[in-house]
Amino acid sequence: MYLINCHSHSLYSGHGEGSVLDQAKSAFESGIQTFCFTEHLPLPHSMDPQRKVSIAPELVETYLRNIESVQELYPEMDCVKGFEADYYEGCEKNIAPYKQKVSLLLGSVHFLGTWNYDNSAYIKTWDNKDVDQVYYEYFETWLKCAHSNIGFDVLSHPDLIKKFGHKPSFNLSAFYQKIVSQLKDTSVRYEISTAGLRAPVKEFYPSFELGKELYKAGIPCVISTDSHRPQDVDYKLAEAYEYAKSLGYTSIEVPLKTGGFRTVQI
Repeated sequence: MYLINCHSHSLYSGHGEGSVLDQAKSAFESGIQTFCFTEHLPLPHSMDPQRKVSIAPELVETYLRNIESVQELYPEMDCVKGFEADYYEGCEKNIAPYKQKVSLLLGSVHFLGTWNYDNSAYIKTWDNKDVDQVYYEYFETWLKCAHSNIGFDVLSHPDLIKKFGHKPSFNLSAFYQKIVSQLKDTSVRYEISTAGLRAPVKEFYPSFELGKELYKAGIPCVISTDSHRPQDVDYKLAEAYEYAKSLGYTSIEVPLKTGGFRTVQI
C-alpha cells in the first residue's frame, strides 16, 4: 500500500507541536511515501493577532527552506510543499502572494465571519448559537470555497462543523445532495481525514453518508491525518484507506512535489 498524508502541521502554525524535521522523521519511520507539509497560511492580523492559528509571514521562507532540507535528508520520501488556506470574505488577496510558493493548496473553512468555530478555546460560544443556522452557514461558505477562483487543490475535512459533536435537528441528506451536485462542476478533490477520530465527534471527515455521495459523483479523494504532532502523522492511516474502500474507492490521488496529482490504486 502506498502511504500518504496530505495534511500536516508543525509548531509553525502556532498550535502544533514539533519541528518540520520532527514531522518528517516520524513520517519516514512510519513508512509514509508522500508527506505534505501544509501549515496554516498567514491570516490577516485582525483574525489572528497572536499567531495562534497560522504561520507568521516572516517565518514562511524559513518554513519552505526547512522542507527542502528534510527532502535532502529523506530522498526516498516525497516531501510536498503546501499551505492550508482559510476561505473567508476577501481572502483571495491574502492568499495570492503565497500560492505561487507551494505546489499544494488546501482550502478550509475554520471561520464563520470572525468566529473560529472549531477552536476549543471558544467552545463555550456554541452555547449561544442556533446549531441549524450554523450548519446552513457552514456549508454555504464551504461551497463558496469550492467554487472560488482561488484554485484550491483539495477541500479539507468537508464536515468539520461537527467536530465537537453538535448536530442539526434536520436530516442532512438534502444538503449533501446539493453539495455533491455543485462539486460536480469543479475540478477539486476532497480529503478523507482521520482527524475527526481524535476530536470529540469520533468520526471520520466526511461522514459515511456524505463520503458515499461524493464517491458516486466521481469526486476524487486524498488521504490525511491532519496531524498537529509528530506522533499523529500516521494516526489511523490504515483505517482511512479501509474507509475509502468502504465508500467505493479503488484509488486515491497523490500530490506531486512539482504540482498536480497522480492516481494510486488502493
